[in-house]
Amino acid sequence: MKKRPLTVIFSLLIAGCSEQTELAAGDVVDAHSRFENIEVLDQFVSNVQNKKKDNVRFVRYTNEGDPIFYDLRFNGEKIELEIDSTEDQFGSGTIEKSICEKVERVEGNAKIEYSLNGCEGDMKSAELLRIEYNVSDQDRFDFRLNTVKTWRMKLTRPIQN
Repeated sequence: MKKRPLTVIFSLLIAGCSEQTELAAGDVVDAHSRFENIEVLDQFVSNVQNKKKDNVRFVRYTNEGDPIFYDLRFNGEKIELEIDSTEDQFGSGTIEKSICEKVERVEGNAKIEYSLNGCEGDMKSAELLRIEYNVSDQDRFDFRLNTVKTWRMKLTRPIQN
C-alpha cells in the first residue's frame, strides 16, 4: 500500500521536470547528423523561390541533447529568422532575430548545404544545415528508371534533374 503514493509522487516529479517544447510533425530535425523531414525544408526553399508564403521550424540538438529552434517565416518578400536557444543549458539562452533576402540549397558531390544569404546586421549569411555523405560508405541508393515504349518511340516517364 505504501508503494502506490511513492509511485504517484515519483511520476509527478518526472512529469514536472520535462518542460521541453514539443516537436511538431513537420519540424525539420538535426539530431547529431541524423536528419528528419528534409523534404519540408526543400519545399520551403521551393516556395521562397516561387514567392509563395511559407514557414518552417528547424530543430538542431546540441551534444548535450538540448534543442535550438530555428523558425523561418517567408512573407512573400523576405525571410524572417528567429533562433531560440533558451532551452540550451550551456548556450547563450537568447532569442536572436534577423531578416534575410534568400535561402539557397546547394548540392555538391559529397554534401548538400542550406543557407540564408543577404541577411541584415552582423550576420550577412547563415548556414542552416549541411548534410555530408560519403558515397563509398553509403549502403542505400535510390534511383528511378525511366521507361521507353520503343514501338511508340515515346518516353513514358520524363527524365527529371
